[in-house]
Amino acid sequence: MIAGSRKDNGVTAPELLAAVAVLMGIFGIMLSIYGTQVGRANEGILTAQLRALRAQVRVFRVLKGRWPYDTKELVGSSISLFPLGALDLDEAPVSKVLKEGPVIAYAMDDMGYPVDPWGNRYAYDPVNGKIGSALEKYAGW
Repeated sequence: MIAGSRKDNGVTAPELLAAVAVLMGIFGIMLSIYGTQVGRANEGILTAQLRALRAQVRVFRVLKGRWPYDTKELVGSSISLFPLGALDLDEAPVSKVLKEGPVIAYAMDDMGYPVDPWGNRYAYDPVNGKIGSALEKYAGW
């Protein structure tokens, strides 16, 4: 055969289907990895927010002599364990911890209650000051 004598009509249907199948497989794997990473990030956010809220509940109890009535009162209080900007002050460590100021930023629902990374309000018991996730999967955290 002489080189270049064969006509090239482009890509055949089976070749195109094989290429699309490979691309869809790669996309599926990447989507799965992305979903896993987003889930881990949300769990990390939940852990950090629960620690901060629990510390804030204890500080509220010490300074006010009672547990907050709900999480809305807790995050709306000017008493903050972690006031924004307090770490830049050149004062004694205790005064840095108990400065008045806004609490750590939380996502809020339309009524002003802090919500977890999935948009659910935190479960709070005003009798004993316990706060946790409202999701069954994370209830023990």
